[in-house]
Amino acid sequence: MTHRAVAARAGVPLSTTSYFFDSIDELVTEALRLGAAARVADVDAAERVAVLGTGPAEQRVDGVAEAVLGSSRTTQAGLVEYYLASGRQPELRSQVSESLRRLAARVATHLERAGAIHARTAADAIVTLGDGATLHRLAKVDTDERAHLANGLRLLLAAAMLSEDEVTSLLARYDGPTDIGSSQATG
Repeated sequence: MTHRAVAARAGVPLSTTSYFFDSIDELVTEALRLGAAARVADVDAAERVAVLGTGPAEQRVDGVAEAVLGSSRTTQAGLVEYYLASGRQPELRSQVSESLRRLAARVATHLERAGAIHARTAADAIVTLGDGATLHRLAKVDTDERAHLANGLRLLLAAAMLSEDEVTSLLARYDGPTDIGSSQATG
């Protein structure tokens, strides 16, 4: 990326980009910050659906999945680039980390209001799941990322409501036979 390419794409004189930004890294960093701000708007939309939406939780979860994945590909690509840039530019890491912490805290607040026992853990997982669905959408992989996100949200929400004893009991089922070949032959 060059100042010249950015100016041409924006339809402004070359001197404009170099006047406001001393380096191309500074320009790109600001663009990534703007993309992160657009993500906040997406989160606000999802939050409105989850909190203010009417109807059963199942329908609201579908609405949240739509709001998370409904933003423009440009906005979503900017978010992914912001994450990747933080890997290359250590000065961005604290900003990206703080952004993710704030987002998870917002989700956790809503989960706590709903009585979730594992609100913070589920919130971190929900944010991660949303980012994964975003990557699938951008990669145009052969999957239904909206359905996968909605189904994953349902399961995470349900799991967040379980007590520690219930989690332990349910996970104990997973301690059964591990020889898949023999269980398929007998099942």
